[in-house]
Amino acid sequence: MKQEIAPTADIADAYEKASCPKEVAMIDRFAALLLPVLAFASTVVPSSAQAPSPEPRFPSRTELIREIDVNETALHAAMSAHAANVAQARIYCNLGALYADAALYLKSEDAMIHAVALLHDGPGDRLADATSSLAMLHNLMGDSGRAEKEELQAIHIRETLGDPVGLALARSDLAGVYLKQGKFKKAVGPAQQAVDTLAASSAKGPVQLISAQQRLALALCGIHQCDQAVNVFRNAADLSTASYGPDSLMAGITTYFLGYFYWKDGNLDAAAEAMRRGTNRMRLDMGWGHSIYVDAMAHYAQFLRERGMTDAASAAEREVRKATDVVDVRALAARSE
Repeated sequence: MKQEIAPTADIADAYEKASCPKEVAMIDRFAALLLPVLAFASTVVPSSAQAPSPEPRFPSRTELIREIDVNETALHAAMSAHAANVAQARIYCNLGALYADAALYLKSEDAMIHAVALLHDGPGDRLADATSSLAMLHNLMGDSGRAEKEELQAIHIRETLGDPVGLALARSDLAGVYLKQGKFKKAVGPAQQAVDTLAASSAKGPVQLISAQQRLALALCGIHQCDQAVNVFRNAADLSTASYGPDSLMAGITTYFLGYFYWKDGNLDAAAEAMRRGTNRMRLDMGWGHSIYVDAMAHYAQFLRERGMTDAASAAEREVRKATDVVDVRALAARSE
């Protein structure tokens, strides 16, 4: 039983595919109009040398607001001191990520446009990162045509730099744009190239490979090869658990997405268990209203309703409404008009 696929969130950049500085990262959301929302992440150091890899974490809403205040103050100080363009661009990138994670998309766009402009005569790798992040933001805001042009610019910069790993990341992001456009067949090529390069490289952390694997799985499911998508993403889920531990947030997120692919492949029992476990783990860190969790619960509610579990679906929908009440989506609505 094959089902139609809809773009889901890209775990992706949720953790460490930092747009400009390494302190911030971009992720893709799910639903019809969405691709990435940016998330601020800080590293949690394991208590033992034998522990899994350090896992970045998502901030609470209070922490997010505090980080915005800190970076706005830093930007004013940098501008007053006539700091170097690269230094100002770094702060603008931070703010672009933080604003987007708070659903302040117009402010995020303004910050990222400033960052790209400041980096035009700066380091090529930073310009490519900022351009790619702006592309992902425009993809989220519904302007996938503009996003595609920007991502192709980032790819050109990476090719000029001779940076195979950076090029793989840009290709993965381009696949994300094609997914948003519904061009699933076109997304397979760059996603597969990204997976092949990142799997053979140790230059980036596991999240980069997991992200590319997710995009490849989405593309395959979009061309009605959901059985292959499940195989691809099962590898991603195993890598997540091995890298961060079975009780980590990252393992919870990938478990949820594996359930999503089971659902689209028609394996409803496996989907139910994986989505239940995944959303339960995500709730611990993201239940305050993070966009990844809200979108996951919305899809989970749809799944439950399709299975005739109306009480459970209604409870999930109430949780979505409660979380959505604390998120300011007015900026996105204004941008879409």
